[in-house]
Amino acid sequence: MVDVVFPDLPLRDVPLVPIAGETKGIAPRDTEPIDMLRIGGPAAFTVDGTPGSAYEDKDIVQYLKDHPGDRFWMVHLAPSFAPDDNATIVKAWLRVQLTGGADVAPVAWSMNPLRVDVPSELNLSVKIGADLKFVPVSPSVGVDFKQTIIAPLLRAMNELCDDPFWQFQTTTSERLLGTYRCALIVKGKRGSAVGGAVSLTANVARKAMGIIPYQGEPPDPSTLTFALV
Repeated sequence: MVDVVFPDLPLRDVPLVPIAGETKGIAPRDTEPIDMLRIGGPAAFTVDGTPGSAYEDKDIVQYLKDHPGDRFWMVHLAPSFAPDDNATIVKAWLRVQLTGGADVAPVAWSMNPLRVDVPSELNLSVKIGADLKFVPVSPSVGVDFKQTIIAPLLRAMNELCDDPFWQFQTTTSERLLGTYRCALIVKGKRGSAVGGAVSLTANVARKAMGIIPYQGEPPDPSTLTFALV
């Protein structure tokens, strides 16, 4: 095995623009692009295990000898969320669409992280009235229950497919805030031109406006594409 080294990925602003057709009843001034999202990458590296390469490992070299028709690459991404005090990013999606391969499409051979869970404490206050029914009447006896539940903050989806993505979700105990390191290993056929395009969407809850779906529109869309050579 070989350690994965996450490269430094300078963050770039990706303005969020309301998705067309999803802003009915919202004033035009409230549909302007918002700045809550930045991204680092994509940065891609060949994984062949050879001496002096980014992922030098003799076992990888042997694996590729046993599978001479395959090639592998590591692709790094770093989405960063920065909602303001008047908004919450309820959910966000970081998607990768892989392209290339006339006969066999490239796939996300492996993804990291696959999941991130955070504990949340659920408080259940049960009041028993004098008639032994669950009604808030006096006199009453209060019985408090605390239950810890595991809530999903991040999930990797569509591993082994050509359209992998990560889903991020605010939980009761943690907002989507800060930078997350994501990486995938792409498998493609030797001799095929393999590439990919990254896209970002988010559902943002804004005060007095409810949840609005947004899509990321970088000033230069080519910065969210990559070619694997």
